[in-house]
Amino acid sequence: MDWNKLKIFYYVAKHENVSNAAKELNTSQSSLSRHIIHLEERLKLQLFERKSTGLRLTKKGKILYETVQNIMEELDTTQHFLREAPSDIRGILKVETTNSLVNSWLVYYLGEFNTRYPEINLRIIGDDHLLPPDKTRLEVSLRPLIHHPQEDLVQDYLMTWQQKLYAHLSYLANFGFPEDIKELESHRLLSFGEEDVVKPYDEVNWLLRLSPKPITPYMCINSSYGLFLAAEAGLGIVSLSRESPLLRTSRLVPVLPHVMGPKIDIYYIYPKALSDFKRISVFKEFLKEIIKRDHLPPL
Repeated sequence: MDWNKLKIFYYVAKHENVSNAAKELNTSQSSLSRHIIHLEERLKLQLFERKSTGLRLTKKGKILYETVQNIMEELDTTQHFLREAPSDIRGILKVETTNSLVNSWLVYYLGEFNTRYPEINLRIIGDDHLLPPDKTRLEVSLRPLIHHPQEDLVQDYLMTWQQKLYAHLSYLANFGFPEDIKELESHRLLSFGEEDVVKPYDEVNWLLRLSPKPITPYMCINSSYGLFLAAEAGLGIVSLSRESPLLRTSRLVPVLPHVMGPKIDIYYIYPKALSDFKRISVFKEFLKEIIKRDHLPPL
């Protein structure tokens, strides 16, 4: 398949207009139109619906566009890597992690990192789906251990977060302190999303299974930060990591402090191919430094 024709198809599809694509590529409209016709003939497919207002991709045209778009983005990123020296402490660093880690931990330290390394431009991607990094898209992932990793991934241990139960003093004033696990059955428990919702880690709703009798949650929120805010508003008992900076200034207090939830080990994951890039290593060392410095005592 002619790559030049695919590039032309990409720009025409992006603009949904031959004239605008011709301006960006600095060529004639008639030349672009001929290339598109030849590509459709070669593929034996109609890629565009011709409208008076412009072009619209057909269903198969959309499939081809998404594929070519991914290739174009990967080529742009690869070109960026080839131009820079691994020793440079500069450039774009794409970091993927769970929404929970972004909102309840990482965001508190981004300003400090930016002050220390002003020429590194962070791109933080919060997503509860597992998106393993690769050398063209995501450079770093902060996640629980990938048990069946690709051979070209490095997984460096960062920290462990211990889940415990918390509630606001106003909630406990209204509903009382539970004295044992069974009493949780009569309390308002806040859980993460519905059963079919993608969760940031396994057993995120462990508090619902503490009692021998299954507990129906009082409220479900598809956001760890949202659960924290709901607990702060006195709406119920929530599971939080005791190491979270959110707890430093909140009025949440431990509930059943002897009850421990799951431990979540977080790793700094990146492709081996990027091991020599300084921005990868300095971000890792920065995170390890703040973890050691700001580790909270158990609550």
